[in-house]
Amino acid sequence: REEPGPSAPIVARYPEGTTVEVLDGPVEAPEDGSLWYQVAVDALSGYMAAIYLAPADADPSPTDDGADAPPVVTGSAVIVNTNGDGIRCRAAPTTDAAILYRFVEGDPVDLLGDPIDGWQPVRCAGQIGYVAAEFIGTGDEPTGTSDVDEVDTADTGTAGMGQVQGTNGDGVRCRAKASLDGTILVVLAEGTQVPLRGAAKGDWQPVTCAGKNGFVSTLYIGPVDEGGDPGDDDTGGDANTDLQTGETAVVSGTNGDGVRLRSGAGFDASVVTVVREGQQVQIRAGSTGDWVAVTYRGSDGFIHTDYLVRAGADGAGDSGGGDFGTGDHAMTTDNLRLRGAASLDGEVLAVAAAGTVVVVTGAESNGFYPVDWDGLEGWMHADYLAWTDAPVTSRETGIGGDAGSAPGSADGQAIVDYAMHYLGYPYVWATHGPATFDCSGFTYWVVLHVLGEDIGTGTWTQSVAGRPVAYGDLQPGDLVFFQNTFEWGLSHVGIYIGTNQFIHAENEDTGVRISNLTSPYYASRWYGARRLVSSD
Repeated sequence: REEPGPSAPIVARYPEGTTVEVLDGPVEAPEDGSLWYQVAVDALSGYMAAIYLAPADADPSPTDDGADAPPVVTGSAVIVNTNGDGIRCRAAPTTDAAILYRFVEGDPVDLLGDPIDGWQPVRCAGQIGYVAAEFIGTGDEPTGTSDVDEVDTADTGTAGMGQVQGTNGDGVRCRAKASLDGTILVVLAEGTQVPLRGAAKGDWQPVTCAGKNGFVSTLYIGPVDEGGDPGDDDTGGDANTDLQTGETAVVSGTNGDGVRLRSGAGFDASVVTVVREGQQVQIRAGSTGDWVAVTYRGSDGFIHTDYLVRAGADGAGDSGGGDFGTGDHAMTTDNLRLRGAASLDGEVLAVAAAGTVVVVTGAESNGFYPVDWDGLEGWMHADYLAWTDAPVTSRETGIGGDAGSAPGSADGQAIVDYAMHYLGYPYVWATHGPATFDCSGFTYWVVLHVLGEDIGTGTWTQSVAGRPVAYGDLQPGDLVFFQNTFEWGLSHVGIYIGTNQFIHAENEDTGVRISNLTSPYYASRWYGARRLVSSD
């Protein structure tokens, strides 16, 4: 980033493992106190959060110079149960603590230890933060609660082993009692084996987790061997001779659930990761029986032969690198930008989440494929597409119907009137007036000159200003926020002017313009709204 702080403009992005030269630091970010280093990468310099940096040639253990060691990630989860509003991440486990970040419903989070008085330590805004534990979960747990009493801590018997399954790799919460109200002891990863403490009680299985007595939903616990090997035969190791070392195979036949990459050739082997439907793997030496030895994203393991087909077989793309034909369905293997041209410089039309399915509409060009994402056409980078037979992912999600129609306050209308003076002004990244603006620079400039209030020049900073407003209660002058535009997550802001319309600094091609909230593009990317003024 250009300056130390999570809201500063982005200079560039670098993958995990990039070596950087430290020029200065650490320094504290003015907005949240997080630590940042000034660094250089090739000809560029800027600031990176200290939590994401480690000595390139040192032991990863804590140093002795008094610096804080990076927090240890103890698991992962997602934000749930916020009714789409998202949740604030705070600097301490209390509602009085400073707000570091605002997570969106469904956001993945890294867990940094056990809950503290109902607050879960997580990583947010480049540092340790706290989220109310009731909003941490897998996103797919059963609703309702059980009326089973709190677990008897004297119950320490063991009745075999169980294995976490069916969570799509997200894991499941182990609770202190058989209820969704129970304290979260730990999030158990997909494939984790846990001791069972007797028979299931209603919808909950008593287990031992994190060294304590706990409960896991019976939906996500099964036998360690998962019912045995589904492919028993007498081939004597010849079942995989069809897939040869060095070939590419595609995960298929999992009904979109994906398949487990295991550390050994058997259902009792530990789970390395879950490979999504349509992902490609490389066949390596060592296949045995019904288990194919593969490499996936640098990790070696085994996948059952029932869930692999040769790339190019049965509609799985052409052989020799996983090329696509016109009409093939492709799945994004990471959050991926849909661009207006076959180039990294092409305009970003949208950002598709990992697992989004699109239709390939033509031949590869410059490393990109032309695709159609439910009516939105553009180009996606070939390296992040994998063949799948899953249906196309719909873009028509988000808000619907009419926004608020109340006239609002005099100050709100003053914000609109002032903003309209800049209709047609050019968009320039990381500027906030008086002649050019980016999206949050535009809203900053207007609010500063109408209300005299500094709401910051960053979208995230502005997203916690004022108070939240429901879509149906919007009034002129409210800030409206959008996600998954040019990048994943909260990424755009404008000013509501009434009748479902808002004014915003959109992009380099359009500048400051008026758009409609109910257009397919913006309706499917609605994030929320904030009101900075009191209603009349």
